[in-house]
Amino acid sequence: METQFCCPKCSHEQDSQFDICPSCSVVLSKLKSSAARMTHRKQLANQRKNFKRQMLLTLSISAAAFVFLLLGNFHVVRGSAYGGPTLLPKSTFGFSETFINTDALTGLPYIAATTRYPLSVKALQNSGFLETDAAREARIKNEINMEYQQVMRESREEYERMLRDYEMRH
Repeated sequence: METQFCCPKCSHEQDSQFDICPSCSVVLSKLKSSAARMTHRKQLANQRKNFKRQMLLTLSISAAAFVFLLLGNFHVVRGSAYGGPTLLPKSTFGFSETFINTDALTGLPYIAATTRYPLSVKALQNSGFLETDAAREARIKNEINMEYQQVMRESREEYERMLRDYEMRH
C-alpha cells in the first residue's frame, strides 16, 4: 500500500509512487526527501491555521449579523416593572429607540413621552404595559364625568343648604 503524498506546489494528494504530479506536472521524485515532507507538513499546518482563521471570521460575521438583525427587529425593554431585559417586536426594522427604560418613560408626562419616544410608547402599548390611546381617552372621559358628577352633587347639596338657611330666616 502506497502512502499518500501531497504536491508542495498545488497541494494535490496522490500516491507517492508517482514521479510527476498529475495535477500541475511538477517533478515529485526530487521532493520525496525529508525536506519535502517537512515542507508538506508546514503547508498542512498553514492550511489548518488558515481554516481556523476563516472559521473564526465566519463565526464573527455571523454573530455580528445576528446581533444586527436582533437589534433591528426588537426593542430591548428594561425597568423595575420587568424582571430583566425583555424583547418586544418593533413595528418596522430600524435602530431608533432600540433600548427602552420603562422607569424613565413612565416618569414623563404622557404627551412628552409620546413626542420624544413614539416607537417605544407604541411597542409598550401593543404589549399591554401601557394603556392604548383609546383606553387612555376613555379613562380620562370617565374621570372627568365622575368629577363632574361629584361637583354637581356638592353644588346641589350647597344649594339645598342655602335654601334651607334662607327659609329659616324668613
